Amino acid sequence: MPEPTIFEVVLHLDKHLGGIIAQYQGWTYAILGGCIFLETGLVICPFLPGDTLLLAAGLFANPDKKQLSIGLLLTILPIASILGDNCNFWIGRFFGRFLFRNPNSKIFKPSYLAKAKDFYHRHGGKAVILGKFLAVVRTVVPFVAGMEAMPYAKFFPLTVISAIVWTYSCTLVGFFLGQIPIVRDNFEKLILGVLVLTVVLIVIEAIKHKREARRLEHDKLAQTEPT
Repeated sequence: MPEPTIFEVVLHLDKHLGGIIAQYQGWTYAILGGCIFLETGLVICPFLPGDTLLLAAGLFANPDKKQLSIGLLLTILPIASILGDNCNFWIGRFFGRFLFRNPNSKIFKPSYLAKAKDFYHRHGGKAVILGKFLAVVRTVVPFVAGMEAMPYAKFFPLTVISAIVWTYSCTLVGFFLGQIPIVRDNFEKLILGVLVLTVVLIVIEAIKHKREARRLEHDKLAQTEPT
């Protein structure tokens, strides 16, 4: 079986975590923190593992494996997420409209921006917290908050809360599930299940968004029709 490329390892870091721990040992914490920072800090990186990576990290910190420290994970990962959110916020504030000016861009997809804007305007400040648990939205909402000029004094405490809640909940779920033999022995199925659930949630959100757009378009047409 061929060795995975660096890109494949980064893209599926959750699946390759065991090998990374064995090879890099203490540097694994920096790799995990860097991945979380990039996924939350760069609007072009929504494809990086987020929830599944946190679950995997928690699993490898369970008492049986003792390959990672749960204490260090719960310190490093929230900080990485907070730094990522803040980086994304300021990129959105200064460069947002410039980056998304091309409607045909393959990297800065207007569809991602539209989805995050809709989510942001529907939920207000809560979007920063709720969006943490939705792939793609998690990456784009801080960017949109910067673009839409949310006051930084309001954004910062929200991003601290969201980073702690997200990283703690996902990592601790992995940590405690990892102590259940049937879960520990079927880790790849657990990750696959989380990925499927994430995709299902994204699809549901997309369907809701399309229905809402159709309803608004129908209302506009109804208003323009002569009476």
